[in-house]
Amino acid sequence: MIGALVLSSILLIFVNQILFAVEALECKVIDFIYNLFEIFAGIQYMQYDGEPTLFVDVFFKNPVITTVYTGMALIGFAMSFGFAIVAVVRKLFDSTGEKVKATYGMIITNLFKSTILIFLMTTIVSATILASSTLMRSIDSLFDNAEELTDPSTITFSDEDRAVMMRVVSKIGNYTLNESSNNRYNINSCFNDIRADLQTLENERVFNYTYEGAENTWQYALLQIYLASDIDKSVPLDQYNQQLTEAIMDCGYQIQYEGTFAPLDSYTRLNTTDKSSGSLGRTIMLAGSMTSAINSKYNKDGHLTDALRRPFYVGDKNCYDWDEMTNVFNITLFGWDHLVILVVGWFVMWELAKIMFNAIARVFNIILLYITAPGFLAVMPLDDGGKFKQWTLAFIIQSCSLLGSFIAVRLMVMFIPIVMARNFVVVPDSTFGNYVAKLLVLCGIVFTCGKASGMISGILADQAGYQSIMAGDVGSGLAEKGRSFAGSALKAGAKAGFAVGAGAINLAADQTKYGRKANEKFENFQQSIKDKGGFTKAARSGFSTNQQDQQQKEEESKKQNDIKSRNQDDFQNKILEKLDSLGGGGGDKAKMPPK
Repeated sequence: MIGALVLSSILLIFVNQILFAVEALECKVIDFIYNLFEIFAGIQYMQYDGEPTLFVDVFFKNPVITTVYTGMALIGFAMSFGFAIVAVVRKLFDSTGEKVKATYGMIITNLFKSTILIFLMTTIVSATILASSTLMRSIDSLFDNAEELTDPSTITFSDEDRAVMMRVVSKIGNYTLNESSNNRYNINSCFNDIRADLQTLENERVFNYTYEGAENTWQYALLQIYLASDIDKSVPLDQYNQQLTEAIMDCGYQIQYEGTFAPLDSYTRLNTTDKSSGSLGRTIMLAGSMTSAINSKYNKDGHLTDALRRPFYVGDKNCYDWDEMTNVFNITLFGWDHLVILVVGWFVMWELAKIMFNAIARVFNIILLYITAPGFLAVMPLDDGGKFKQWTLAFIIQSCSLLGSFIAVRLMVMFIPIVMARNFVVVPDSTFGNYVAKLLVLCGIVFTCGKASGMISGILADQAGYQSIMAGDVGSGLAEKGRSFAGSALKAGAKAGFAVGAGAINLAADQTKYGRKANEKFENFQQSIKDKGGFTKAARSGFSTNQQDQQQKEEESKKQNDIKSRNQDDFQNKILEKLDSLGGGGGDKAKMPPK
């Protein structure tokens, strides 16, 4: 029995580690796709010839593209003058002035406009690309620091704060002077004694900072004790907490042997990591920890930038490392939200991949519009800039096409931990129902990301109403996928059904064909048994059916021959009677020779 329990425990740990490894791989793939998206969208720089360069600039500033545009510009100049001449000729032959409303001055003005715009198009496109990239980088930076902007980046400690910290440090020093300082009773008694002072420091927001780069300070040492256990609950004296023991013993060691161990007067957060690189994958990974912290305090109102999760969120600690995560989180089969990470991560990966390919297509479309711009500008003297207005609208839409998708992805990063927090309750009467509701909310958010770009583009293209409806119509997309799946299943089922049905029909036809004959034989057999001939006649009737058929055919043939002969005799007799009547009846009747 004990061996079975040990084996099952080992198996559960193995399964948890396998699931954790799969989730870590999935989130790393999401990080990779998201980094590619940022590069293709112009948010992050890539390396080209050893220099940091925007992805679109690699093609836009390529000498071949420059040469092609120069040739197109020369063609555009020639076409512009040609269309100007055509417009003047049309104006000359328009006696009524109704067909060509543009004056000669407008035609000449449009000619100069088209010439100047063709000449300056490279500068205009370059400035637009730079402005679009700068805008998205600014939005990216805003979202990166949105969590921290809710709290001041700098905290200044008051005299009261330092007095409370002094009292806590003094108590820890007194407890560590005990010869049995590492005893669990001594450690737990120390924690229970300083718990009220730690609550006071928590209310003063002292523990809202992680104190990176200030490890040899009172604030950092007290933060480790604060993270080790729930300060809202007393620790039983006979309970062993390894993390709490290590935190208190380390603080006591620094009190006794570290001469530089002192409090800070103020602290400013250090942005030592690039949070925009891979923050989406880390966010999804940490979404599974919102109710799994060993310190139950961080399960009540957990968020990504709390003192427990922030080191993992910004990358100071590795959230994909099993050992580091199990130090602070309870990663079990039901204690960790494996389903959220796997399901939501898969949908995020799929939608993000589509957005990434849209970013690549955007670069191609921008270069295409740039190269073909002289052709649309050349028509300006003829149509008063109508085609160029459409080109301008298309170029602006392509330049801003990723803005909606990018903002939607960053909003999704913020929404995931909010939805997975314990205080987010949709169905209060059912834990399972509330969990399913959270999954539905997350899936709806993910599906909407792919349509956000169309809504922004629709505003620019004067189709805001339609695109807004499409962006909010997630259900039709799901229904369409469902119909597609159902249609495929029905086609496959129909084919299989038709095949089976055709086989059944053929089989039934064969069975009917042979069954009819067998039935006739059986009926003949039954009828013959009823006759007086007995079993011998029945046997003869049942097993000599072919002979009887042949006899019946011969008898019918004889009957038909007799009928024919009688008819012939009757016909001959009628002819003789007619001849006799014509001859007056005086002589002997002629007789037919005998047959």
